[in-house]
Parts: sequence; C-alpha cells; structure tokens
Amino acid sequence: MTVNTSPLWEAARDYVAASLCVIPIDSKPTKKPAYNFLPVTGAWPDGRPRRGWKPFESRRPTDAELLSWFNSWGCSCGIAVVCGAVSGGLEAIDIDSSEYMIPWMEEVQRRAPELPERLVMVRTPRPGLHAYYRCSEISGNVKLAQRTIVDQATALSETKTIIETRGEGGYALIPPTPGHCHPSGRIYEYSTSRTLLDVQEISIQERAMLFNVARTFNEVPRRPAPIRPVITPRVLDLRKPDDDFNAKADWNELLLRHGWSFSQRDCDGKEHWTRPGKAEGTSATLNYQGNGLLHVFTSNADPLESDRSYTKFHFLAIMEYQGDFNRAKQELRVRGYGQTSLVQSTPSRQGRGGSGRAFRGRSRRRR
Repeated sequence: MTVNTSPLWEAARDYVAASLCVIPIDSKPTKKPAYNFLPVTGAWPDGRPRRGWKPFESRRPTDAELLSWFNSWGCSCGIAVVCGAVSGGLEAIDIDSSEYMIPWMEEVQRRAPELPERLVMVRTPRPGLHAYYRCSEISGNVKLAQRTIVDQATALSETKTIIETRGEGGYALIPPTPGHCHPSGRIYEYSTSRTLLDVQEISIQERAMLFNVARTFNEVPRRPAPIRPVITPRVLDLRKPDDDFNAKADWNELLLRHGWSFSQRDCDGKEHWTRPGKAEGTSATLNYQGNGLLHVFTSNADPLESDRSYTKFHFLAIMEYQGDFNRAKQELRVRGYGQTSLVQSTPSRQGRGGSGRAFRGRSRRRR
C-alpha cells in the first residue's frame, strides 16, 4: 500500500505519537469536524446514521483512521486537537481578539516571568491566540471574560465571549490546517519555537493565575449560579387543555417542527438536543431524571431563555403564540384538548317529586 506522506498525515501521526488526540476538520470554511470521515455514533430521528467525534474524547485515532482521514482523498481536511484527559491533560486558553492577546501576555509575564516560555502559543486566523499547557487539574470549556456588543444598525445588544478555555469536551484547530478551513482563509501558525509536540505541564496555581488574568478583562457581571429546585411530578388535570396537551403531545415532533435536532440519548433516558442554527452539541436536555421537561442551556435559542425548564405547553405557547398562554389554551380547546366534564342525565324526576331537571356539570362520585 502506498502511503501519502502529506504534511497533514505526517503532522497527525506525530501529534498522536506525542500523546495527543486529533480529529479531521471539514475542508469547507466552517471549522467543524469532517463528519463523513468519523465513526457512526447513533442515528438521527429519521433513521439516518449519525457520525461524530465524541468517541475521541476517550481514545486516540488508530493508524488506519489517520490514513483514512489524511490520505490522497482526504488531505484537503484540516486538523484539530481534542483537549482533555485523552491528550494527557491538555487545556488551552482561547483569546478571541488581538485587542486582548498582548495585554494578557504582558500581565502573565509580569506575574510569572518564566511561565510564558513554557506555554505553546498558536496564533489563530482572527487574529487571536491559543495558549496550550498540560495540568493535573483541568475542566470543561469555561468562559473567562465576556463583553457586551451593540449592533449599531439595530441597537440590539449581545454578550460575546472574548476569552475562554478549551478543555474536556472541546477541540481546537491547529497547524498545519489549510487556510480554506477557516472563514478568513488564513492559517493557524505557531508563534513560539515550542510546539504541541512538546507541551509542558504547569502547576494548579499557575493555571489559576492564567485564569485570573483572563478574568480581569471581563466586562459582564457574573450571575450567581442558579439553585435548581427539585422537580416533583404533579397529577395532571386532563380537563385542562394545557395539561391534556402535556399528556398527549410528542416532544420529538414539537422540537423538530421548530428546527431543533436530536443529538443523543443517555442510558438513563435523558436526551440531548441541539438548537436551530447549530450543527452539534447540547443546547438543551430533555427528560432529566424522568421529569418530562426541556431544560435549555443556551442563550441563543430566543425566545426561549437559558437555564429554564419548559413543559410541552409552555414551549408551544412561547414558540407559536408569542407567550400568550390564554390564547394557546383556547386554541388547544378548539383542537380538542381538555376533556369536558361528564354529563349524567335522567329522563325525569317528576315521579319522585323532583323538578324534572337533569344533572349537568360535575359528575357524581361513585360510592
């Protein structure tokens, strides 16, 4: 067999030899994984096979997989490193803009003069910076600094993350990814002589210092972590159209109708769903501990709010009736939801001295 010794294949092989996990990146300028090359991890609701890179959060690719990704028909792909334990405790600080890159580096050097030399620095196309290290203590992706951006045309504001980490569950594009894999057309390149083949380990205290410096650039007040109440199921009153809808409607149909996509199902029955406009990842979970609710994590699923749980009826009312719950109930009643009260009538009570009126409204309890 003839092996293509392209720079991408050679780099991927060297990275894996250095105890790093890598995955292929789509040749289109999306920065997304090349899903067509990745293993099947499940199925979409319509039965099509679903492919993903999640298996590589716990194992590194084989030689055969590297060849299938970066040989003659796959060499236009980019390459990304998977952070976390699978890459030996690899973590990166991702600085989104050059506006913060130099001030962050200068402050780190002021506090710990020798530390910057031990970091692996990659200049990103934006331009920005990825600073890599290994540590015995790492976490998932963490937002360290944010700012509020106001659109001059619409006067609408949004919160933008300017510094965050890439840890467990995260990946980052690395050299020698071709420029066509990024929307800017520019490449990722090392800005230090040290590369990812020689990532150094830093102490927990040094990692905390890097985080603290990044947080000094935060412009958005941090909200306290919400206390999530224990949700206990209540008895549904099926005479009410909203409760009847909650009992009969299908979450799958509701979410798909509004552009959400199914991601995966855990062994405990909890489902992960991805918001409209996003290709992968968990934007909300469904049926946590069997509660039957949709819990939204993302702040980009307007008009749904982040860190809130929704019943089927709440989701319907917000998405289709602009949050008008009374109108939603009325419409559901017209559509046949809400069991009417039982009507029990008698031919007549005149023979027993009654008034001849029928029993209407509430049903009588059997004894």
